Amino acid sequence: MSSQNDETVATYEKFADDYIARDNTRTREDFYEYWVDDVFSDVPKNAEILEIGAGHGRDADYISSKGFTVTVSDVTNSFLKELRAKGYSAEQLDIIQSPARKRYDVVYASAVFLHFTLEDLLLALHNVNHSLKPGGCLAFNVIQGQGERTVTTEQGQLKRYFRYYELDELERELSMAGFSILDMRKSAYHDKTWIYLTCKKEIEL
Repeated sequence: MSSQNDETVATYEKFADDYIARDNTRTREDFYEYWVDDVFSDVPKNAEILEIGAGHGRDADYISSKGFTVTVSDVTNSFLKELRAKGYSAEQLDIIQSPARKRYDVVYASAVFLHFTLEDLLLALHNVNHSLKPGGCLAFNVIQGQGERTVTTEQGQLKRYFRYYELDELERELSMAGFSILDMRKSAYHDKTWIYLTCKKEIEL
């Protein structure tokens, strides 16, 4: 795991409460209707679903409300505490370091991989491959663009790393990790364009 990821995890660890308070003020209806509903439109209700980087459970709550059972995971102890307080049997998982303990039909990761360096992303995709059953699906999103930046928190002490991706780069890395793209779409949010991808595991690595 890179030093950039270490810094980002440390930031979420210390300021989880601040992040949750801000995130709870954001409307998500368009996001869910635009992408999440489509991701799960053909997924059987008995599918085994893993969310990586579940945070405080916002997306897991929505997906569960549609009749699915979601296994939630996060690398950050502060978020794990929040998830468990909400009744989830949350698992600690660093997808850069290792695959999940079992295999799933769907792996879902919203606004997670954008914190990974390219090297970390490659490791994560390989571990996701090993976390999926044959033919399983990976759904994730990143911010479109080039380069990277580190954003300092309002407190001015800790940092969050962001890496931007273009579609051709994502296609190349996904193919190397054994995935094909089933669906790709883009959406503007504030001053950024987000890329949303639903992928199928084609090859066992």
